[in-house]
Amino acid sequence: MATAFLTIACCATSAPLNPEQTREEFESVMSDLQPRALIVAADSDSCARTVARRLENAPRQGSRVVTARAPRPRPCPNPAVGGCIGPPLKVKDVRPVYPPALRESAMQGTVSIEGQIGTDGRMKDMRVLSSPHPAFERAALDAVAEWEFTPTTLNGRVVDTRINVSVSFAPDQSLAAAPPQ
Repeated sequence: MATAFLTIACCATSAPLNPEQTREEFESVMSDLQPRALIVAADSDSCARTVARRLENAPRQGSRVVTARAPRPRPCPNPAVGGCIGPPLKVKDVRPVYPPALRESAMQGTVSIEGQIGTDGRMKDMRVLSSPHPAFERAALDAVAEWEFTPTTLNGRVVDTRINVSVSFAPDQSLAAAPPQ
């Protein structure tokens, strides 16, 4: 559905609807928007379907209701003993900033962080396992907190994932974080 929404949004004015809205709220939104089409999930039990059907039968010319089915999850080609795992992919990377207070010392080192990728794809519950200096800890945590991932899936369900990250610091080179382990 998200892909369909994005595709349609590129070519038309669109507005996502809250599936928790009441029938009266949907009717109000529909009368304000006067849409020419409304896309609803085929398996939706929301009152949006009722309002959508009434919209389809309304005298307004050109109104249509389109139902869309979410794509079926791909079968797991080699399910491991623990199930079918869809690994997280980093979609936003933020590089750490070398602490200005340490520039003259030319200190370098690696900060090891343990945390979780939440079901929303954001880092959470982070803690530093080791660090050569407290200033590196803050810079590493600030950068990693901004990272975003596609969520991990287990048997088709989104789950939190524990992750260990190594963030390296050197005063004279582009700073980079090691890939998650």
